[in-house]
Amino acid sequence: MNRLTVFLIAFILLASQASAQVRDSAAPEAATAFTFKAEPPVTAEKYMVVTAHPLATRTARNVLREGGSAADAAIAAQMVLGLVEPQSSGLGGGAFALYWDAGTKTLTSIDGRETAPAAATPERFLDDTGKPRPWPEMVPGGLSVGTPGAVALLDMLHRQHGRLAWQRLIAPAIDLSINGFGVSQRLSALLAGMGPQAFSPAARTYFFNAAGEARPLGYVLKNPAYAVTLRAIGDEGAHGFYRGAVAARNRGKPYRAPGRAR
Repeated sequence: MNRLTVFLIAFILLASQASAQVRDSAAPEAATAFTFKAEPPVTAEKYMVVTAHPLATRTARNVLREGGSAADAAIAAQMVLGLVEPQSSGLGGGAFALYWDAGTKTLTSIDGRETAPAAATPERFLDDTGKPRPWPEMVPGGLSVGTPGAVALLDMLHRQHGRLAWQRLIAPAIDLSINGFGVSQRLSALLAGMGPQAFSPAARTYFFNAAGEARPLGYVLKNPAYAVTLRAIGDEGAHGFYRGAVAARNRGKPYRAPGRAR
């Protein structure tokens, strides 16, 4: 097995307004066409990559074949997952990373979960009587928003355990954003189940056609805006996401990039 083994778990996209409108509790994602089928255990002599999408798995495998570390492979895979399975994970969420060094027999962890705003209080989600307000009422809008931690985690993971260049790891996701990827059955089914009314105008245009129909299986979906964000992260690291070009663009202020050491 690869000497440096990384398991990335719990990449959680921040709960969206759309998801709040289609369920009345913090339930897992709806089921689509998954059918369990018992299969023999799979083993590998050198390395193994498992993700929720074949494009992400293929990207991580290619990184390993180029001599990248398991950390590199995980970073590249997550950048792709943020594009091809936006219903489940992305740059706007949080994560944990567990890192096992087989040489030193050491397990370390990185906590990249979202952090609450400085002004948040324990009473924010309580009604006038002190009882918790319903989950669907609290998720829409800005009250439940936290600062995403996934990008900071990936940046730290690379600085500590990466081998390949940071920009090399982000390049596959940029390429897929520009040239497009085929919509999966799961993404299409979840969109159809939620309906266009559950999305903001920009997201509605991206995920649905003019008639309000969800992008079908195999539809080539492109996201050049995601590529712009990824380029900023590639050029400036996590700084480009939290305090750099992306954040400045959202505030409408100019920004001068400091560059990235790696």
